[in-house]
Amino acid sequence: FLSMKLEAVNSRMNSSIEAFPVKE
Repeated sequence: FLSMKLEAVNSRMNSSIEAFPVKE
């Protein structure tokens, strides 16, 4: 269950990063 939730959060974060690339 936890891993599934983490996977969903990871995919969501990846989408946000792709939409708004952060430059260090």
